[in-house]
Amino acid sequence: MLRAGSYLLVDPINKVSIVMGFNLTNWPLIFDGLHLKIVEKIYKELKLN
Repeated sequence: MLRAGSYLLVDPINKVSIVMGFNLTNWPLIFDGLHLKIVEKIYKELKLN
């Protein structure tokens, strides 16, 4: 089954906005918090941790 969704994060303190769109099969088995791992990677790369 294909599922679509989106995620929005607005961080006014660090002046960061993140928008993600998803089309996933086998939802929720494959998802498992994937968006949070991506957000952590973005913050790490921007040195905002």
